[in-house]
Amino acid sequence: MATEVGLTPDVDTTSGLVGQFYQYEHKAHGLRSMHRFQTAWDFCVGMQRRYGYDLWVDGNTLYFKAPDENSEILYLNWKQADSETKYPVSSVWNLGLSRRVAYSDGTAVTVSAWDARQRVSHSATYPSDISAAGLGYAYTAAVGTTLDECAALARQKYNETMAHARTLSMNVHPSLSISPRQRVTIQGTGTSFDGVPYTVDEVIFSVNGPRIAQSITLRNRSNLKDAS
Repeated sequence: MATEVGLTPDVDTTSGLVGQFYQYEHKAHGLRSMHRFQTAWDFCVGMQRRYGYDLWVDGNTLYFKAPDENSEILYLNWKQADSETKYPVSSVWNLGLSRRVAYSDGTAVTVSAWDARQRVSHSATYPSDISAAGLGYAYTAAVGTTLDECAALARQKYNETMAHARTLSMNVHPSLSISPRQRVTIQGTGTSFDGVPYTVDEVIFSVNGPRIAQSITLRNRSNLKDAS
């Protein structure tokens, strides 16, 4: 698909089968999610959401890559300025930390689906070992979604939800090179936000006359079960 529009693909392989299986429930699922009105980009985005990969275009290259958990972490140090200081005293300033207390260790996601062959419904919950009472989210998957697929979807939905439990926003020096796939750790706040590897959700680089500014937004999208 990439070469048809003049792009060079750089793609990591995936596991499992995607598409129509010649069993009633799988075929129904395939027909619902894949159709002739779907664009190539719709398909790519669907695959990205299914596997949790990173999807982007840089120049003439289309990238579909697994999350890089082994990349070098960028460490940012925050230091409280005293009342007489009118300029930043560290690489981070205007730091904002927010946490949604409703997203706690007791949060769980359940995904259910209908098995047309057995004429029963099945469901999977993530985390499966949940013990504390907390928020519960329920989703219904397409007909024919297997139990293993329900479990994978439950984990995906859980990660997407819990990524919003902690949000960090800050200004950093404009000369600092930060990319959306960069992992960043903040230090010096003296809170539980320290020492956690966050991913970059947003980078804003602005120019206003002689003034250049760079701001970033960080969220935790890896090892969420351990860091929530």
